[in-house]
Amino acid sequence: ATHGADEGLAAPRPEPDAGEAGLLRQVESLHSRLILESVTLRNEVSRLKKKKWVLRAVLASGGESEQRAIDEEVALSRAAKLERGRRRPVETANVGLDI
Repeated sequence: ATHGADEGLAAPRPEPDAGEAGLLRQVESLHSRLILESVTLRNEVSRLKKKKWVLRAVLASGGESEQRAIDEEVALSRAAKLERGRRRPVETANVGLDI
C-alpha cells in the first residue's frame, strides 16, 4: 500500500530562519508569561472569594452580637423604668404622713 498526500501525512517543515526563530521564541515567552499571569489571577480570585466569605461571616456574627447588645440595653432600660415605677407610688403615698 502506498501513502498519498491525501492520507493526512504532512510534508516536512523547513527549518525556520533567524527571524522566524526569534518570533517563535518571543511567542513562547509571551505564552509562558500569559499562563503564569492566569495562574496568579486565579489564585488571587480564590483568595478574594475566601476573604469575602470570611468578611460576610464576621459581619453576620457582628450583627448578631450588636443585636444582642441592643436587646440587653433595652431590657435594662425597661427594668430600670419598672423599678422607678414601683418606688414612686410608695414615695408619694408616704408624703404628708407622720410616721
